[in-house]
Amino acid sequence: MKHRLGTAALAMAALLAATACGLASDSDAAVVSDPLPAVDDPMPVDGPDDIGDGKGSGGADHDPAAAKKVEAYPGGTVQTRARPWEQVEPNGDQTELTVFWWSGVAPCTVLDRVEVEETDDAVTITIYEGAAADNPDAMCIQIAEYHAYTVELEGELGARSVIDGAAQ
Repeated sequence: MKHRLGTAALAMAALLAATACGLASDSDAAVVSDPLPAVDDPMPVDGPDDIGDGKGSGGADHDPAAAKKVEAYPGGTVQTRARPWEQVEPNGDQTELTVFWWSGVAPCTVLDRVEVEETDDAVTITIYEGAAADNPDAMCIQIAEYHAYTVELEGELGARSVIDGAAQ
């Protein structure tokens, strides 16, 4: 009995090996390339500000001129959430503010809306992003882009402070 069981196991292993080998063709063969060169001094990366050249994943280096100007996504979003922004710049007459923030790529991360609340003492700006409602399960690369959106104020900014509504 012991001999027959060992023979059966050996026959099953041979069958599996033959079947697996028989499925491979030249087009299925793995291509082996040279290994990547070693990095002498790897740098830990915790976020867009921690990359060695100071330019973040999007390469914008917080430079407003390099930011991607975005508009609200016309199809709406799902999984919408408030997103903190990085900086804000008033225009020359202080009646418009351009808000800058790091974001993902469409359709996985798109602008839903920007809400502005003005009082005598402050302007609160809240950015809302989510996944595109018409493509909520899309697969996207994980890269940061520096985005910009300009809001119009009801009056001049003056001495009012500007507050990130997502940070409250």
